[in-house]
Amino acid sequence: MSNVVTKTDLKEIAQKLDAKIDALDQKFDAKIDALDQKFDKKFDTLDQKIDNSFDELTSLLRTFMAQVDERFTAIESEQRQIRRDMNRLFDYMDKITKKQEISDDERLVMGHQLERLDRWTHELANKIGYTLSA
Repeated sequence: MSNVVTKTDLKEIAQKLDAKIDALDQKFDAKIDALDQKFDKKFDTLDQKIDNSFDELTSLLRTFMAQVDERFTAIESEQRQIRRDMNRLFDYMDKITKKQEISDDERLVMGHQLERLDRWTHELANKIGYTLSA
């Protein structure tokens, strides 16, 4: 065996290396493709989980918003009823106040009439010489 390497030997070695590199490259590409498919499956599963979670969250929010809307509608209805009741009470209080004012005015007039009648009675008693005692 000689320690001399010929061009032909180098070509054969280069061809063998190229063949080995090609084989390794194909194996590497196959492994990368397999990993790529695994990643795609994982991402698809993750995307599906995210979509499902988002759909559930959206559904919960819609339900919550519907409940809040119902509560606000009920509160608005109750508020309208309270306003109607308050307006009725104010109207009733206005009627009572008006009647009280009329009654006060009538009592004032009657008081003046009684004073005048009392004055006339005293004047008449004085004219006829009669003394009134209280």
